[in-house]
Amino acid sequence: MRPGQACVPHDSGQGAMNMSQGRTWISGGLAAVLAAAVLTLFGCWSRPVQVMVPAGRPHARLAAEAGDYIGGDSCQECHAEQSESFSLTSHANTVQEATVERHGDMFRKEATLLNPGTQSSHSPAVVGGRVGFKVATPEGERFYPAVWALGASNHGTTFLCEDPEGFLTEGQLTYYPAERGWNYTPGQPNPAPVPFAIGRREVEEKCLPCHSSSVVWRNKRLDLGASRLGIGCESCHGPARAHVESMRRDMAGPLRIARLGEVSQLKQVGVCGQCHRPPGPGPDSEEAEGVSLPRLQGEALGMSRCFQNSEGRLTCGTCHDPHADAVRGLRSYDAKCRDCHGGNDGASARWVACSIGRTKDCVSCHMPLHDVGLPSKLLFRLHWIQRPGTMTGP
Repeated sequence: MRPGQACVPHDSGQGAMNMSQGRTWISGGLAAVLAAAVLTLFGCWSRPVQVMVPAGRPHARLAAEAGDYIGGDSCQECHAEQSESFSLTSHANTVQEATVERHGDMFRKEATLLNPGTQSSHSPAVVGGRVGFKVATPEGERFYPAVWALGASNHGTTFLCEDPEGFLTEGQLTYYPAERGWNYTPGQPNPAPVPFAIGRREVEEKCLPCHSSSVVWRNKRLDLGASRLGIGCESCHGPARAHVESMRRDMAGPLRIARLGEVSQLKQVGVCGQCHRPPGPGPDSEEAEGVSLPRLQGEALGMSRCFQNSEGRLTCGTCHDPHADAVRGLRSYDAKCRDCHGGNDGASARWVACSIGRTKDCVSCHMPLHDVGLPSKLLFRLHWIQRPGTMTGP
């Protein structure tokens, strides 16, 4: 069992969506590896924590009542600076309502992609004031309005449509800014038959949890009204209603929210690992050779000697401010490397200094960009920190 997974029985391996009617499940919040320790540590809840493992997901999710989530707007009352900073990040804008105002320019770009497996063609379009896709099959053509946009448009934006039976489905086309146009969504074209030929229905349990604070299902159907789509404070700090209401009463309430700086290295990385994969298989595993490893930042970081030998110091938060976007310029990361490998301002290194005496471009050499085989030749930085000339992996 890899860190971040929970050994939780479910019905005959059919996954978390095969549940008895009348129950409400939340997918979101803290990873199970964090939940048990952090919630116990801070005494946030007195009732047992239920954990579900969504079918096919690499990590476990915390399950709670829908009312335990209050929304990030409430956090602004005491944490205005962090809330304002986070509201401007890509994470905070990873789910948006699909509208002509926001996305019309994308859908007016002409494109038609064919899926030979389903004998269908897919084209972006604006029809009747809605953005969406025209899908043509041997039976005819139909327009499917887009409902939600996933992604903050850094690498691409994938759209979810509602099919005639009310299920959210993943559009087979994604808009890629680098191409200024449309190409297949990662994992498409799927030759397997899908209802109405628009796309896969698994998005509700496989995609939305990593783009939301909480996702609520009632009687096996997604409850958009109760869900909190978009990554927010509670995605990392856990359900906050009890904490907020306690603080509002006397500003010295007993219920603390999870403070990630106070937990161990593995638990901190486990929070990011909910969606970026937690440390797991070692450098000799098959996954270390996989082309997708640069997209699994937490898992790759866990393979690094820097991570393993850092005495718990190196986490995602060492280099990335969780309340801001990742810094694009590499100079700030060089300074982080020199904290250990060479010191800053002449300070002696705690670990081995660069053998060639470089004081900049550490990331370019030790964490190069990789093509991960996705449309538009998207490049991801490999977080398996290695010495040039001895690198293994994709």
